[in-house]
Amino acid sequence: MTRTVIFDWDLAKAINYAPKNMPKPSFPATVFLDFGAEATKVVGNDPLLHQRIVDACKAQFDLAVPKLSVELQRADGVLRDATPQQRKVIEGSFRSFAEQTTKSAEVGATREVERVIQSLKAERADYKRYQWHCGVKVGLGVLGAGAAGVALASAAATGGLSLALTVVGAFRTIVDGVKTVINLRQEAETVGVRVHKSIAQLSQSFSTASRGGIAAKEVFSSMMNAALQVEMRNIPKTKADAELWRQKLNGVRTLAHDLSLKLNKALLDADTLDKQLAAAPDAKSKALRAKLDKSATAVRGLLDVIPVNHKRAEDGLKAQALAKQSLDELERKSPQWTQTFDKFFALAVNLGLAGVGYSVADAPQEMLDKVGTAISAINDFATTVHDLRS
Repeated sequence: MTRTVIFDWDLAKAINYAPKNMPKPSFPATVFLDFGAEATKVVGNDPLLHQRIVDACKAQFDLAVPKLSVELQRADGVLRDATPQQRKVIEGSFRSFAEQTTKSAEVGATREVERVIQSLKAERADYKRYQWHCGVKVGLGVLGAGAAGVALASAAATGGLSLALTVVGAFRTIVDGVKTVINLRQEAETVGVRVHKSIAQLSQSFSTASRGGIAAKEVFSSMMNAALQVEMRNIPKTKADAELWRQKLNGVRTLAHDLSLKLNKALLDADTLDKQLAAAPDAKSKALRAKLDKSATAVRGLLDVIPVNHKRAEDGLKAQALAKQSLDELERKSPQWTQTFDKFFALAVNLGLAGVGYSVADAPQEMLDKVGTAISAINDFATTVHDLRS
């Protein structure tokens, strides 16, 4: 496979704020194309394709810039009067926020790139036979005192303490990500409820119009025009909601999968650290081990949260596909659309979209409570780690 970088940009260039109490971070973004030999002369040298991909990615990166700028200003302002100990915590918090924000931008950009690729393959039949892939990577460079301290600790081969800092960072990234997944899922299902309500209104209008005995296929189209004139004008808005629903569900699915991989690695690192601390005879190591055990237990409590939300997203995407299909059929005035509506309604009820009902184990608030417990335990563990560093 041949790799060609088609976009290389630092998001920090779009941040006008110049911090006074910490170095300005960098957020290098790279977009590249991988393609086989047969596609080199076509895909690799298609400037319009490259521009469409760049435009799609840039739009997602532009969404992240204001968030990063606001958080940078907040952190810089708090750092002005911070103690060395507080500085470490503030910089760590900013890094965690920046990592999550840039990761979201990366996921969003990747999603948009895939949309461009699929659209282009639909437009150009010859592109379907080529092997090619587009990747998006957004990095993070923070050179504050806290980050420098971590690097120095690692360089000095401080063993357990260095690994402890790694575990703290990983745990924080995971709980922040899980919280984002839960919130994004709630946003998605709020849109899903809106789609269900709109489609139910369309179905009710059709049922009312049908009571007059109008059932013959030859008069179906005229009936739709007469009885559903107002509702038909609402279809584009409902379809737009359905597309927003799909995008949010895809975000949940992608982020949940990414978090499952990070969680597995973080728990393996925590187990390694636990063994190192267990072998140390001093009281400080024992105290740190106790805090590690508490935070690791809380993080393990999120193991069931991630797959549940991933499954909700998968099921939601099935319902979304039926919603879109039914709206497409209605827009074409196809007599088959009521059958698709019925399938959508059945799945929507199972998902709780008819009234946003959740089982206790699946309730978002129950999950957020687990996240809150994990955050508290991790902060306690992090405080102990930073005290040992000081």
